[in-house]
Amino acid sequence: MTNVLSIVPSNTRETVRDMFAIEDVKTVKEIMASKLFQTLKEEFDEASEGIIMDTIDDFDSIFVSYPPVTNLLDAKFDFVDQRERLKDPKHRREIIKTAINFKPKFAGFPQLNRVMGTQDDYMQDWQKRCLALLLRGVYNYPCSIVYTTKNELSEDFTSQFRQKDNIAAYDKFKAELSDGSDKHWAMQHCFDRLGVTVYPFAEPPLLTGLGDVMQAMFNPMLNPKEKNSSFEEKEFNNFVRAVTIIRRVWPKFSETRIPGTFIRGLVAIIAMFDKNILKASHIEKISQLT
Repeated sequence: MTNVLSIVPSNTRETVRDMFAIEDVKTVKEIMASKLFQTLKEEFDEASEGIIMDTIDDFDSIFVSYPPVTNLLDAKFDFVDQRERLKDPKHRREIIKTAINFKPKFAGFPQLNRVMGTQDDYMQDWQKRCLALLLRGVYNYPCSIVYTTKNELSEDFTSQFRQKDNIAAYDKFKAELSDGSDKHWAMQHCFDRLGVTVYPFAEPPLLTGLGDVMQAMFNPMLNPKEKNSSFEEKEFNNFVRAVTIIRRVWPKFSETRIPGTFIRGLVAIIAMFDKNILKASHIEKISQLT
């Protein structure tokens, strides 16, 4: 029997980076020089024209006490753990709105995680507010700094989102992979076999509705034959069958997007009927009905 270690790569961070084509670690200064940020700055300048905005960097008049003022440009982002705010139109609009209305007493202070033995400070939260400060031309801001290790960076991030509801499901999934979760690596190996992804910035087809996907893969009522299998033993047969049906019936649509809600429903149907549901004659009948 295959053991659990065989389904979890030895270097999960770099495996995730390669798997989803995630860029190398970047400093805030390097992010500022990117085309994505430059276009964001143009959008911000247009949106804020004529608006009188509050002062941000007069810290003594705002705070009774505050952490040491730190140069944000030297802080680093690693999108293996972090969310990629600049690529998402919705987040870009939120960053601009945050920049226009930025108030330090409400924003609080970011935490930088310093890898022990280095001067590498990673910002694992506060990305939107950091980018908003850059739009306002504020590059020095009070920050707390805590020690961590390179191996703990993913754990640091996952511990944050377990206490929040506003982290995108695909970011949670990506962070769990980096953190070495055998459950999530079992899922990812299945996705690899099918040639699909749950990460919107990777190559399509994209599986949407990760909560429904997980139900389709792990719900014991929908997967009675695999409910007692270990993660390394699971083949996710009913899930694979559902994806196969969608691809056979809607080949063009499924090249770009496969909805998790539909997969979950198909898995329920498969679980109700016999194991021969995927015989060619059944596929042809389904095709004729659509």
